[in-house]
Amino acid sequence: MDGTKPHEYAHDLIDKMKVLGLRLCTTEMLFEEVVKHAIWAIRTFKDANFDSPSLLQAASGGPGYKQNLFIDGFVSWANQQGSPSLKGYFRACLGEEYEGNTRECIEKQILEHSIEVIGFSDLPGFQQSYFCDRQEIQEKIRELRIQRGSFSRDEQCQAEAEVLILCKSKKATFLSQSGILDSINHNEQRITWKPESLYRFLSSFSTALPSEDRNRAINRNL
Repeated sequence: MDGTKPHEYAHDLIDKMKVLGLRLCTTEMLFEEVVKHAIWAIRTFKDANFDSPSLLQAASGGPGYKQNLFIDGFVSWANQQGSPSLKGYFRACLGEEYEGNTRECIEKQILEHSIEVIGFSDLPGFQQSYFCDRQEIQEKIRELRIQRGSFSRDEQCQAEAEVLILCKSKKATFLSQSGILDSINHNEQRITWKPESLYRFLSSFSTALPSEDRNRAINRNL
């Protein structure tokens, strides 16, 4: 999302992965979470400007609000604009059709970065037993998140269960700030990389050099 602090950093990380020929993908459930976050921001703050009290409360994680990266991105983007509005931000991010075709606009942006969206039953080598595996793993994740006080909804646990199955079946790596899947999969090979750790690792191999602006953004995030 344009305007977020990790924006340039994320671009450079994706460039490095593509240069090395790595296949980039996300699951349909994770993608739908992004869409839901965007739709919530668009509907909740449709006519809001930068100085809207409710929007600023949402951006600061005030009572009744959870972090929304689209709102975070808008606040950062607004600091660089003469007369910022949420509509202008989403037009800059997703194009003129963002209100009526939010999902399609987001998917277009993802595909432009060579990131595939894969449904659970479309996983390479999918087996019917994966449905039972997903349910079992989902329950384990739910229990662990409840213990840690980080449980929010069952859909989150199901999405993470699908990622674990994908990673184990195809020896894939999950890029995330959360280590929950490695806690579930603790007796086997680590599957989760934090973005900053992967960036440092790939920098040893990639010839894709960040621009001066990206270097500044990366240094802020590492």
